Amino acid sequence: MKDMEGFTLLEMLVALAIFAMIAAVAYAAIQPAGEGFQQLRQARDGLERAYQLDRRLRMDVDYLSRSADKNLQTLEIVHDQRSDDAFDQLWLLVADASSPALIRVHYFMDEDKGVLVRESSVPWQRDEGQPVRWDMGKAESFDVQAMDSNHQWQDVWKSKESGRLPRALRVRWRDGHNRRELILPVFLEVQAPA
Repeated sequence: MKDMEGFTLLEMLVALAIFAMIAAVAYAAIQPAGEGFQQLRQARDGLERAYQLDRRLRMDVDYLSRSADKNLQTLEIVHDQRSDDAFDQLWLLVADASSPALIRVHYFMDEDKGVLVRESSVPWQRDEGQPVRWDMGKAESFDVQAMDSNHQWQDVWKSKESGRLPRALRVRWRDGHNRRELILPVFLEVQAPA
């Protein structure tokens, strides 16, 4: 009997208990690191969405264009302020390089989903097709203002009525604790009809 090798049942149970304790301690030490990586991923995704919105807004304002059709607004801002939150709407007439025709771009808040939306459509399309819609990311507030020729910020703007475009746009939005603000110069000038 003395020549038999191996572990007794008691030795195996003690080894399993020690292994379980080491695994529990290791898991407790690693779990916060996993949560930290998750938070970093969420922060990175938020920054990427903000960069995409910044870039898209800049491109749309850079490609701002006029139309021979006098019924089309080149730029329009509708102001909707509710307590501390703004739910403004911005319409732009854009000559985007990706389309042979002028595009009507509309930025607004989808209040049901809590996201900022960019819709684009061709204004004189015969079949009134569905606009192309992009959710630009979560937002709680979207505020747009236009700088007039006296360097004053205006909450409402209609280029067709004023005959002019603003000098710049100020766009602010908030998603949770993050606040963003862009000042976008407008280089296209629309003169009032004589």
